[in-house]
Amino acid sequence: SQWFQVADKVKHKGSIEPTRIGTFEVFSTYFLRKLTASIALKALELHEYIPGKLEDAILNNKVDIGVTYLPIPKSGLDFTEITKIKMGAFGLKKYVKKPITDQTFVIPLSPLEGAPSKIIGLDGWPDHKFQRKIAYRVTMMESALELCRQGLAVAYLPNFVVEIHNQMLLPEYRLYELETPIPTKDRLQSVYLVQKVNSEESKLYRQFAGVLRTLK
Repeated sequence: SQWFQVADKVKHKGSIEPTRIGTFEVFSTYFLRKLTASIALKALELHEYIPGKLEDAILNNKVDIGVTYLPIPKSGLDFTEITKIKMGAFGLKKYVKKPITDQTFVIPLSPLEGAPSKIIGLDGWPDHKFQRKIAYRVTMMESALELCRQGLAVAYLPNFVVEIHNQMLLPEYRLYELETPIPTKDRLQSVYLVQKVNSEESKLYRQFAGVLRTLK
């Protein structure tokens, strides 16, 4: 594409060595706002991978640090739990009092491969315990949010994502948390930083961990 052609043309010997971070959309589109506000990154490469592909990218030296809440254990990688984030089902205000069993969900299209448990979806919803009515499957979280904004579906999302999302929208498009049968303790997702085994814990790594700990 033209975008990549331009990127190749601007590379030169004086280029700043970029920080290479791997994650998926939950931590790129919305976490990026907090990251850049807290850490002065002179140059950044942000690579998006689904869980499993993320771990491969670190092993293959395509990225230096990964962040995920759905770790796929692989030999040669070190996973460090940094914090826990809250998850919830969200939709327009008109859906708040509607039973969750009557809600129409939008979920990630990509399957989660290589996880210790095949029963957890890419969005973290425990489908083996609580069935839901699914009408939409999308690749990008932003597409799921758009369907929610249109009032066509609800989605299971990190609370911090919805909090940032709502700050940028008019009241009629803001999302509200819905009641779910999932116990509060089971709606906490551990967030991990991922590096190669024996990698040095750099200043950037510690800063990155610090910003992640601000998420709720």
